[in-house]
Amino acid sequence: YESALVQDMIILIIQIVKERQLCGLSAADKLKRELIYRLVIGDATHSQIIKALPRSLSESDQLQNTIDMVAVYSKPSGMKP
Repeated sequence: YESALVQDMIILIIQIVKERQLCGLSAADKLKRELIYRLVIGDATHSQIIKALPRSLSESDQLQNTIDMVAVYSKPSGMKP
């Protein structure tokens, strides 16, 4: 039981330290960070990325520019012209 408690406590400390690093970031930096985290999980369509973002970031004026900067566009493979 103690090992599980210690493990949970370490995870909590890591999360606190990780989120503390967000202090002072600009909106563009927060958006870039969130997009990279979402795309590391796996490939996603434009609409999936938008739905996964928090509302404050998904309504950003810099959204499309940031997506273009961090993502690589691939044409859909299952569609024929």
